[in-house]
This record gives sequence, C-alpha cells and structure tokens, in this order.
Amino acid sequence: MKLAFPLPPGCESEPGVSPALPGRLSEAQAMILEALLENDELWLPKDGNASLARKMVGLPNNREEAAGYLNIARP
Repeated sequence: MKLAFPLPPGCESEPGVSPALPGRLSEAQAMILEALLENDELWLPKDGNASLARKMVGLPNNREEAAGYLNIARP
C-alpha cells in the first residue's frame, strides 16, 4: 500500500500518527482504493494487518469514510 500512497518527498511520518492523504488522488490511486473498497475481506474488524496497512498510509479505517474520501479526492 505504501507504493500506491507514498509520503511526499522530504516528509517523515511520526510513529503512531497517520500521514495526511493527498487532496487529489491519481487515477492509479483511485483505482487501487476502489479495489480495496470492493474487497469485503479487507474490512473485517479482526484483520489487524489490513488495518495497520491503512493506518500507515493515512487511509481511514472505516470503509464508509474511505469511500467518502474517494468521492471527494477522485481525479
């Protein structure tokens, strides 16, 4: 996921703090986020790996919030 949502150059994230998401997604990022949203398995409450991966790139851990972000940040 870090490849799809990299930190801006020169930006470091603090441990335990999610980085800010871009105001606009690239077409590739939007397609990846759409695929993530369509996969029910990635949103199971007990899937700590998926939750951590989302947190590391700043994506909301709530599926509806992630869908809302996609709608406003879509290219």
